[in-house]
Amino acid sequence: MDFSFLERWPKDTAGIPEKAALLCTESDFPDRIHTLGSFLEAFEIPHIFKRRGSGEYMNFIFGHSATGGGIEIYVPASRLAEARELLTAPPAFEDEPEE
Repeated sequence: MDFSFLERWPKDTAGIPEKAALLCTESDFPDRIHTLGSFLEAFEIPHIFKRRGSGEYMNFIFGHSATGGGIEIYVPASRLAEARELLTAPPAFEDEPEE
């Protein structure tokens, strides 16, 4: 498991990482998960992906979890509202069509 996210994870004055909050649960489709991860990274929101139950083991063996439990996405509690707002925001296009 890659723990590099801990370098970016907010910490308190004692250096203890902030509590993680559940942002959402998504189906275990690699393209969707990578897109969400890239989106959160673009806004510098650290995140953790966690597969339920034996999902991580199944992913290691078969390349996908196949358990139906999906992937839970966690972000720092202090960034939860911001991350939810970003995921629910309507798409914005730089080249808006003229009416």
